[in-house]
Amino acid sequence: MNRSVILRIACICLASVDPPPAALSAQTLSMGGVIVAIGDSQRTTIARLSERFTLDPLDSNNYTVRDRSPNHAPIGSVSFWHGLVSIASREWYSGRNDEKAFGMALMGALQSLGLQQQPVLVMASYEAPQDPAGVARIAKFTAGQRTVSVYYNEQSDGGYGVQVSEMISRRRP
Repeated sequence: MNRSVILRIACICLASVDPPPAALSAQTLSMGGVIVAIGDSQRTTIARLSERFTLDPLDSNNYTVRDRSPNHAPIGSVSFWHGLVSIASREWYSGRNDEKAFGMALMGALQSLGLQQQPVLVMASYEAPQDPAGVARIAKFTAGQRTVSVYYNEQSDGGYGVQVSEMISRRRP
């Protein structure tokens, strides 16, 4: 998959997907039905997420959010600054050899950029840093404070890995 293919797929998805009627604001993110908003209190956010997920603290301000299923797959993360949510991310897809799941995740993530029932200005960027295990490609789509990233990594065994994630963040002074 090269740069032009990734960007074409994303542009087609953006052009063909209508935003949901009750789209989230630019400062909110849904993690498995739990709404996390920039500026929410740390105590309240941890309590709401803990009702449905396992939280692994990396330190007192940064947490990995994991599913409670037997494999405890990571589904996102949340970071706090001065007791308030400053960054939240959701992993839409991570895997390989499942083009349908990847396509659905990509369309869902890109649809989250549609914040209103009108065209949304989206900035796209592309990177191809050299990864010791192979070639990595990163396409990012940003609308306001929301970013959708597509990571593609060709691995030395001939396989590949793909990840689609969404992030909201506030700018720190």
